[in-house]
Amino acid sequence: ALTAPPLHRLLTAYAAVGVMDSARTMLRRLREQPEWVHGNAPGKLPAAEATIAMAEGDYETAARSWRTALDAESLCTVCFRVQLGMSEELSGDRDAAIAAYESFFDVRDAWRGLSPTPYPDADPFFRAVALERLGSLHEEAGNRAESARYYRELVNLWENADPALQPRVDAARRALQRLAAEG
Repeated sequence: ALTAPPLHRLLTAYAAVGVMDSARTMLRRLREQPEWVHGNAPGKLPAAEATIAMAEGDYETAARSWRTALDAESLCTVCFRVQLGMSEELSGDRDAAIAAYESFFDVRDAWRGLSPTPYPDADPFFRAVALERLGSLHEEAGNRAESARYYRELVNLWENADPALQPRVDAARRALQRLAAEG
């Protein structure tokens, strides 16, 4: 069977460490691949473009590309939602960021029900990030009840997490105390 190299994963790794020439080479190679490579995951190319835009600090372009990736993707509609939220947040659109992060929890796609955890590939990476950002963004917007809900869920999720994550759990607990004092 024909298989393609994981260019999108290489691109992501290069962009994450700031080796943009190599990331752009991977993007060029992705664009040159035959259509069958992208057939079951048509969102990979716009996601790759969004990844590069994020790494370069062009958050508005990244958000547009993540939306394109979500519109094109048919198998894993959950995969790009937190990155879209990050892009929207970093571009200064709090309401769009909240909507994107919240959509991570609302999505129903082909992976639902195939695993004991809702999204075994996405949840370990993105669930806590979405909860943490939603707690903060709702607090900033003055939505205390929503903020507390997300902070509580983060505390519950990471209550027994690794020591390296405990400062973030402590920060969420402090936010909950602050919100209760304001309430």
